[in-house]
Amino acid sequence: MDKTLSQQEIDSLINAISSGTVESDELIIEEEKRRIRDYDFRRPNKFSKDHINAIKSIYDNYSRILSNILSNYLRANVDMVVGSIEQISYGEFIGSIPNPTLMEIFIMEPLKGLMVLEANPNLGFQMVDLLCGGMLRKNINLREFTEIEIGILEDILGMMVDKNKTAWDDFLDLEPKVDGLVTNPQLNQIFSYEEAVVLITFKVKINEELSLMNMCIPYRAFGRYIDKLHTNHYKIPEKMTSEWQNRSDIEQIISGSQVDMIVELGKTEITVEEFMQLRCGDVFQLDVQAGEPMKMYIEDSEQFYVQPGLHKNKLAVQVVDYAGKEVD
Repeated sequence: MDKTLSQQEIDSLINAISSGTVESDELIIEEEKRRIRDYDFRRPNKFSKDHINAIKSIYDNYSRILSNILSNYLRANVDMVVGSIEQISYGEFIGSIPNPTLMEIFIMEPLKGLMVLEANPNLGFQMVDLLCGGMLRKNINLREFTEIEIGILEDILGMMVDKNKTAWDDFLDLEPKVDGLVTNPQLNQIFSYEEAVVLITFKVKINEELSLMNMCIPYRAFGRYIDKLHTNHYKIPEKMTSEWQNRSDIEQIISGSQVDMIVELGKTEITVEEFMQLRCGDVFQLDVQAGEPMKMYIEDSEQFYVQPGLHKNKLAVQVVDYAGKEVD
């Protein structure tokens, strides 16, 4: 934050310039230094702060979804959170992950190009152990995955890729599709090493054992959809607008639905003995006075008071008042 000079400081500065103690050129150079910022053309900042905030919102939701699913799938306590989101080059990403590792290559139409879901080998071995009924091992030695292990992990990683659809639902309709699984990152040349990507790093804790997982999405994949990466842009208002536009159609459908209407003449209580001795011609006194309005029920809900009468030689009732509340 810029500091505001007091009048005394301003006077001292003017006196220093006048006396030659401080050169005015030095002040200009110092001001220029403050304005100039370093910029690395090899790592351009293509994602704005709004873009990063939107991506964080999406993958916070993704983490919660996978935490619940993996907990049930692995029958273990799984806690997954977003650890960091950063803009780097694809070469830096490849250089930061172990070899071998698990790299699920996938697409998410209508976004363009390939993307990567990378799971640390420790995470892969832990999931295989739990799915095969073993104990959660610690300090796993790094080695190549067997074909059986890869077959097991392909299903899990495919499910993880598919949950992008749910996580992105408030922003875009995406259709994730798996392209393949590779274990050697050095042979995975899907982008140039200078390609700008956003890297979402997840911390995955399984029964207190911490592992890492990464989602790597290139900037160019978003194309014309980059403007939708904004925390103020949701599909929900669009859906609500569509629902309001169809409100007249919904009301028309509901208005044709049939409901039960019952008029209650009155109530009384009798004993079992009186019920057993009930015969034609017996008279019971009800709890309603002669001439007093009767109650009308709509779908078992008391709604109106009515008076009995005749209409076209048939029994009928006339509504005389609401039953103490408005119609639902």
